[in-house]
Amino acid sequence: MSQRHISRQIALQTLYELDVKDIMILGREELRSVLNYNIEELSPDHKDKDYLYSLVDLVLSRLQTLNDIITKAAPEWPLEKISYIDRNVLRIGLAELLFADREQVPPKVAIDQAIELAKAFGNETSGKFINGVLGKVYKELGEPDKDSVSKKRAVIEQLTGVILYTKHEGEVYVGLVHDLFKHWTICKSHTVETETDAENIRKIVKKEFGLDDTELVSHIGDGEYIANHPEKGKIVKHVRYYLATHVYAEPKVEIGAGLDDARWIKIGELGSYKIYKEIQNTLAKAVAQIP
Repeated sequence: MSQRHISRQIALQTLYELDVKDIMILGREELRSVLNYNIEELSPDHKDKDYLYSLVDLVLSRLQTLNDIITKAAPEWPLEKISYIDRNVLRIGLAELLFADREQVPPKVAIDQAIELAKAFGNETSGKFINGVLGKVYKELGEPDKDSVSKKRAVIEQLTGVILYTKHEGEVYVGLVHDLFKHWTICKSHTVETETDAENIRKIVKKEFGLDDTELVSHIGDGEYIANHPEKGKIVKHVRYYLATHVYAEPKVEIGAGLDDARWIKIGELGSYKIYKEIQNTLAKAVAQIP
């Protein structure tokens, strides 16, 4: 995950908190204190604090203008009726779309990043809603950089995802890791092309779950999703998913490496955990193949 994307997530968390408490106007030092607290809580090793500070400052300094634009672009949705998450995603997206340096944040990147925030933290319709509002504003701007963005060649990244399971005292468990943004997910990392599938899997589980000697069981299938990097542009992430097993042992997550927990979860309890939508079908398919 890029540092710029983490900045947006921390900005959203901060603006959400301020909005809920109805204290969107803060002194500079007090605002920095809130931001620094959220950095420490969510991503203590974050390396792009300057962009985070400038983004939140940009939103709050132009708050009334942003609210007026939202009201105009979504007349059927009074501002107070829009959820806290959605309206602050819109504020971030509009601030970057309209007022940020386009060399740093091209218009389409601003829109795509806002949609990703909405999908990750909003409800099932948030992504579509954010896309509609920002798309309308983008068209009114004359669709700047449309041709240059569409001609930019997408970067392709190869990743390996591991659905890890174990059996213990008559129960079957799946190993998941918890990221700093409140979601449970599978162990996943970039594929090292010079290594075998089994070697990649062992390294990924060691890095994210803290256990050695994972055993490859089978290849589950492949998937793709698109991410937008502020510098690289569109990235197509191709993931090869594998089922793997490990003898029962307590996981050891490396705090500060983008994760804050790792856990064996009983199969029957997976539905009560907040798991990223894009892996739910693959996870279900893997569980069905556990011997």
